[in-house]
Amino acid sequence: MLVWLFTIVDMIILLVVLLTQLGLATPWRILTVCAAVLILKGIAFKGEFMSVVDLIFGVYIILMIFGARWFISYLLMFWLAYKIFFAFIRH
Repeated sequence: MLVWLFTIVDMIILLVVLLTQLGLATPWRILTVCAAVLILKGIAFKGEFMSVVDLIFGVYIILMIFGARWFISYLLMFWLAYKIFFAFIRH
């Protein structure tokens, strides 16, 4: 059950980052929540590689609030899509 909750949250974050990267929306409040979720997941599950990457991308989303639109956004979207895909495959 918790895996599905995190998968749905990752899908929402993926959509928000995609819309922000394409310039269709810059919802700083939503980006703040997305960054907080990824950072808290990274801290809560500390020690695992995927959690460290979540933590790093959470910090990057904070930079997106201030206008950073780098290639890293595509890596973030790929990473989240990868996690979502394997969550569906495993369960």
